[in-house]
Amino acid sequence: MATIHPTAIVATGARLADDVEIGAYSIIGEHVEIGAGTTVGAHAVITGHTTIGARNKIFHFVSLGEAPQDKKYANEPTRLVIGDDNVIREFCTFNIGTVQDRGVTTIGSHNWIMAYVHIAHDCVVGDHTIFANNASLAGHAEIGDWVILGGFTGVHQFCKIGAHVMTGISSVVFKDIPPFVMAAGQPAAPHGLNNEGLKRRGFSPESLSALKRAYKVLYREGNTLAEARARHHPLMDLGLVAGEASGDLLGAHFVNALKQAHPDLQAAGIAGPRLVQAGVEALYPSEKLAVNGYVEVLRHLPELLWIRSRVTRHFLLKRPRVFVGIDAPDFNFVLETRLKQAGIPTVHFVSPSLWAWRPERIHRIKQAVSHMLVVFPFEEEIYRDAGIPVTYVGHPLADVIPLDPDVAAARATLALTAGPVVALLPGSRLSEVKRHAQLMLDAAALILERHPDAQFVLPAASEA
Repeated sequence: MATIHPTAIVATGARLADDVEIGAYSIIGEHVEIGAGTTVGAHAVITGHTTIGARNKIFHFVSLGEAPQDKKYANEPTRLVIGDDNVIREFCTFNIGTVQDRGVTTIGSHNWIMAYVHIAHDCVVGDHTIFANNASLAGHAEIGDWVILGGFTGVHQFCKIGAHVMTGISSVVFKDIPPFVMAAGQPAAPHGLNNEGLKRRGFSPESLSALKRAYKVLYREGNTLAEARARHHPLMDLGLVAGEASGDLLGAHFVNALKQAHPDLQAAGIAGPRLVQAGVEALYPSEKLAVNGYVEVLRHLPELLWIRSRVTRHFLLKRPRVFVGIDAPDFNFVLETRLKQAGIPTVHFVSPSLWAWRPERIHRIKQAVSHMLVVFPFEEEIYRDAGIPVTYVGHPLADVIPLDPDVAAARATLALTAGPVVALLPGSRLSEVKRHAQLMLDAAALILERHPDAQFVLPAASEA
């Protein structure tokens, strides 16, 4: 059972992990959930619909999950979600969200948040940040990963601060700050790149040189933002990795949809024939990732690691506006983590089956993904509860297959006569076809014994 000081008040509905510690005179509300290994100091008040992850160290006199300082708030059950391994020092105040925005205030993991910090409603704070004493975020602010806010820094509502930014003491942020910049003043103004921080986090000399050129174009030459973009346009808009035939199919629909809104879209990555047809430059073919089973993976592991290293370096140099990983989670999550740490937004399309097995992967995904696109509606709640931005987009094939298919036309296309039809779907990988073929042939023989007029259909990939 959780260790609760006799003077603390914990509501009966609160959910505390067995090794949680609650200090003297603290109050824990009925809709609060606190994860394993978290400690709460004395005189803390944690209320509202608040979810706190594992191994957080929460000091004395904090107020977490209280109603937002917004006159429009009308007691809606909005939320506060805090990740894992955070340090939250004395007198910090974090508010829940509002229905006028996303309805949840989100703080990531591995953050060091010093005394008297205020995080207002609907803010989003990434991972590995440091907020010095008395830093304050107004409502709807967004703070990227690895940001350092100097003491008494104030961030105006709706402002965004990109990854790896560092602000000076008593800075007042009225406008968005792009990634990698040092800013200070009232109002905050750029003062060069956060070079020392970037070096400590493993940025290569090539990446630092590219960032210096971009900074010069944007801030030293007197260009407007539009002019700077025109002069320093990235060599690609979209980087992507689509594993095997299914990822190639999904990716082609994805890219074609994007090109309807952005006809000049430039994209490159690991792509199959459908993505190439959609205009994506293939650095490596998707079939390189079409391996399964421990033996097959081990045989191809050196090549896969080499490809991932080369692709990672390529994207770090070219710096696409966004990277999209399509399925292939074991390959993509490592790549996405590296790119996200470098300030490149990462989107993952098609969730792994967290609801079926290995739910602990959600923590790895949170480190890797800026935004998750899911194909099933129930998946949204899983990611939202973990504090991961998510959008349910459905399956692209739903736009291709008609709601009322023309059965007669389909039979004519496949040269099928009247009678039962059986589809044999062994899988999209050649190795799957080899493993499943005999089993399916045996099943087909049994079907023919009972239904001599049965006709069998194989997908084109399996026929190959």
